[in-house]
Formats: sequence, C-alpha cells, structure tokens
Amino acid sequence: MGRKASYNIVITIKKYSNRRLYDTAHSRYLTIEELGELIQQGFDVQVVDSKTKEDITQAILTQIVMERDGIYLFSSSFLHQVIRNREGILGEFFTDFVPKMLDSYLDTRDAMQRQISNFTNPWLMSGEMKMPFFNPFLDSKPEAQSRIKSSNLTTNKEQERQRIQAQVRELQARLEELKD
Repeated sequence: MGRKASYNIVITIKKYSNRRLYDTAHSRYLTIEELGELIQQGFDVQVVDSKTKEDITQAILTQIVMERDGIYLFSSSFLHQVIRNREGILGEFFTDFVPKMLDSYLDTRDAMQRQISNFTNPWLMSGEMKMPFFNPFLDSKPEAQSRIKSSNLTTNKEQERQRIQAQVRELQARLEELKD
C-alpha cells in the first residue's frame, strides 16, 4: 500500500545496443516490466549504456512510467502540449511542483495509514488520539479541553482499577477452590 522501504542498494543495470537490460547484481537479463517490478519492490536502479557508460536512468524510468503494462499514462495530445511548452511554466511545473506534490501526497497517505492502523489495532494506541477530531459540541477553549482530558483520564484510571480489582477477586476465588 504505502511506499516500499528503500533498501539503500543501487542496482546497476546495463543496457545493450540490442535493447536488452542486464541486472549486474543478480546476473540476469530483465524485461522493462521486470525492471519496473524491481523498482516497485523498493530497489533503486542506475541504468548505464554498455558502450558509452552514459547514465540513461531517467530515460528508462520515463519509458517505464509512460508505457506501463501497455497502458499509456498520458494521451498523445497532452504529450504534444508538453513538448511544445516544455521551456516555460509547464517545464517548471513538472520539474519543481510535481515532485514536491507527489512527495507531499505520499507522506500524507503514509501518515493517514499509520493513523488508521493505530485506530484498528488497540495495542498500538497510546491512550491519546494522534489527530484531534472536530467536535461541534466541544468548547474550543483550552481549559475546557483540559478538563475533558483530565476527566477522561480519571475515568480510564478508575475503570482500569476496577478491572484489576475484579481480576484479583477472581484469582482469590480460584486459590480458595484449589485449597479445598
């Protein structure tokens, strides 16, 4: 779901003139689809032209993005517009804004997934919600919120004390049964 963990390993891929890709770390030839799967697993790659030793990673990654599973990400007319306007504000949009927007989106999505897992897994909750929820009936003044928090803590402590006392009584009853 979320971003895969980075393995901090850069795999060198050699691209030969016959368009074949060779994974030097695993000593095998790859298809462009297999290279995309390797990246999805969290690996970083560097693609190098086998003759010129030129780094062609960006071109290969663009090809993977644009032609994934036979489905093209952008229409031909959109790509024509990008090519025609790449020097102006559109170029700045793709080089500056889009990467920042994607990073922000992924960070927000990951934070939301952590929050959801905290709500669905009671063992991970820390007694206090990480994100405040909007409550139209709650007084927005800090002293009112602190009163509610302290009363909730008192109630929680009291409930915990009662639960432990019940467990102690149950254990005492079991001990009495074992004596007989």
